[in-house]
Amino acid sequence: MKLYLLDRGLRRGSDFAKAVGIEEIKTLDAFFEKAQKYIAYEEKQM
Repeated sequence: MKLYLLDRGLRRGSDFAKAVGIEEIKTLDAFFEKAQKYIAYEEKQM
């Protein structure tokens, strides 16, 4: 049952997939916006 729920939750467009960032990025601007969070985190770790 858990596997079914996880599989269903990871499908594109589900609220769970959106919450954990598993969605296709449609524009380059959206990609850079999301990437900035990771870049800032990496710079903070150095």
